Amino acid sequence: MKRDYEILDDRFEYRQSGNMQLRSELARVLSIAAFLSAAALTALSVVFWIWSMKIDFSDDNYLNLIAPVFLLIMTAIGSLVLWTVSILSIRRWLKGGLYHYEADGKGIKIEFKNRVDVIKRADVVSVDFKKIKSFGLADAFHVIIETVQGQTYKYCYVPPYKGIMNKPEDSPFYALTRKEKPIEDIGIIY
Repeated sequence: MKRDYEILDDRFEYRQSGNMQLRSELARVLSIAAFLSAAALTALSVVFWIWSMKIDFSDDNYLNLIAPVFLLIMTAIGSLVLWTVSILSIRRWLKGGLYHYEADGKGIKIEFKNRVDVIKRADVVSVDFKKIKSFGLADAFHVIIETVQGQTYKYCYVPPYKGIMNKPEDSPFYALTRKEKPIEDIGIIY
């Protein structure tokens, strides 16, 4: 994170740029779906295991023997894959994605993979920070920004250092809460 502070004619100009971590709502939904799918497939695997234990091995009909064992092996492999995907997606959701931002006295610009959000400080009506707890620990902020045009921007901001920079004042969005007029560019005469 890069912060530059410059004094221009006794006025304060604020600039900050860098990368920040934001959690995705879609990643949360996908990780919950992967977790539930893995649990369901594991339960189905247990059912096939119980079914295969009840097979009479003295039976000459091998088709009755092969089907439950095959289903048991396939559901066990499938549940292993889904548990791996579930654990990796939950880890990815908790960590969040890395996005570039630029903030100054006029507003903030956040660059996503397929869109760019530009929020001007003069248009901001309110900025609300709510702590989010994951597994009982406060580790992120729900940032809700409302503008004059009626737009609402919602972000899930993950602080870069747990316990050190976990206040709203340390986030890039805090610059939008200041209500002084933005600084206009001035020409310097030599």
